[in-house]
Amino acid sequence: MSLFPPSTNAQYLGARSSVWFLGLSAVLTLVPGLIHSFLPDGGAGVIGGLNMGDRRDMVISLFRWEGATQLALGMGLLMVALRY
Repeated sequence: MSLFPPSTNAQYLGARSSVWFLGLSAVLTLVPGLIHSFLPDGGAGVIGGLNMGDRRDMVISLFRWEGATQLALGMGLLMVALRY
């Protein structure tokens, strides 16, 4: 018994471009997720130029939370694009 259902790639009759679009969407979701998760300020100051003031910890926490959700969504999209 497998965790995932069997692949149906042999039965797919749709456009190949839809698979590439899903893969591109996954990559374009993963890149900002990695930036938000692993830059020291989550990209708020370095990329966005935000003045975080005295609430710096809260802003960085929110950016990291957003990065975590983007990573989860991006990994899900990538798994579907590669498996199915």
